[in-house]
Amino acid sequence: MASVAVVGGGIIGLSSAVCILERDPRVKVTLIADKLTPNTTSDGAAGLIMPFVLESTPLHLQRKWFSETMKELEKFSRREDAGELTVYTTTVFFHTDEIIEEPPWKDLVDGYRLLSQNELDKLPKPANFGYSFTTLFINGRYYQPWLIERFKGLGGDIVKRTVDSLDELAGLYDVVVNCPGLRARELVNDLSMDPVRGQVLRVYAPWIKHAYIRDIKDLASQGRYCYILPQANGEVVLGGTGYHNNFDLRVSADDTRHILEATSQLIPSLKRARVLEAWVGLRPARPTVRLEKEVKKFKDKLGKERTLKVVHNYGHGGSGLTMHWGCAMDATDLVFQFLARGQKAKL
Repeated sequence: MASVAVVGGGIIGLSSAVCILERDPRVKVTLIADKLTPNTTSDGAAGLIMPFVLESTPLHLQRKWFSETMKELEKFSRREDAGELTVYTTTVFFHTDEIIEEPPWKDLVDGYRLLSQNELDKLPKPANFGYSFTTLFINGRYYQPWLIERFKGLGGDIVKRTVDSLDELAGLYDVVVNCPGLRARELVNDLSMDPVRGQVLRVYAPWIKHAYIRDIKDLASQGRYCYILPQANGEVVLGGTGYHNNFDLRVSADDTRHILEATSQLIPSLKRARVLEAWVGLRPARPTVRLEKEVKKFKDKLGKERTLKVVHNYGHGGSGLTMHWGCAMDATDLVFQFLARGQKAKL
């Protein structure tokens, strides 16, 4: 029986582990993680399914992963337990003070259209360009526990521990899928990983039914943004920040002030919304998503040459939920390429 270890318990690791078992339940899959829900970055994410800050990742891959994830989540939205998963549809209104190109994924969402001048005139100035579209939301705090149960139901095992080096897994598994998020800095010495500090507020504002994103050049140059993202339970996520190379997980009073000020300029009624929580997470950004195979060669403690077959799947920045299933499908393809070669070698 083939054996696979998936390192990392966030949305990328969980979806990869589930996808492998769905492809072939005979494979023994072990998920190894030092953190699981509710203590991952994906638990604090607002859950808007929209490509966000993927830097130099090839556009055709962004489109592919986004499209495949949307298709899978649309299946979930038709399930009887979709309410428990908090998979739901809403309309997003985006506007900016600049004249920019239309998004390259506009044909992959429903209802995409440009905002009229009349609509732009009703928004806080300056509002020079905008569009709206319909997309899905999914709340990681509910979705990830569901994925864990799905993984266990397929026969997967979970080991909660810290992996200090991928080398320690050599000889124990046929393939290791590396989904460590920011820990790629330590695990594979990937110093291109960039912790992008995001702070958001969760408020109770059940009257907010649509999502709003306001992109102001001056704010963005400071690593600050304005977005209003309703959840399915009356809560609304307000944001936010995107400070690069920042490991600070403390809540900043100044960032809280900015978030409340910026979002209430867009929707004044938010001034009276009850603040439920302030949360900070680190987006695991990288110049490009790393999704590839590697045969890692190293010497063990006795000086013996060893090899380890690795599939890397990390560096998704703020688009982990948006891209997770598409990336899991590609990672699974690479895993089974390794396993097929190993089977041929035995023959």
